[in-house]
Amino acid sequence: MKIKIAGLENGKHIYDFENKISSLDLEEPFTGKYRTEVVLNKFEDQIILEATTRINANFVCDRCGKDYSSIVVSRYKMVYLLRSNIYDDDSLEV
Repeated sequence: MKIKIAGLENGKHIYDFENKISSLDLEEPFTGKYRTEVVLNKFEDQIILEATTRINANFVCDRCGKDYSSIVVSRYKMVYLLRSNIYDDDSLEV
């Protein structure tokens, strides 16, 4: 999964990725395919990325011992700052 941000216009961009579990090097208990939905908000000086991944998994109940399937949902949010000048704490004057 790659999103090229060079030349990307400001605004909201939505991406959907779907592939086999093996492409992520995942094994049991995960099965089938995963699906990741990405919402990327680009501004002049930052990019906010929000991702939600859904994946099917097979588990065994630790109370009754029965097998069951469940969809595991993982949410991730990251803010990237696009600044050309990075300041050290020592150089800041307050």
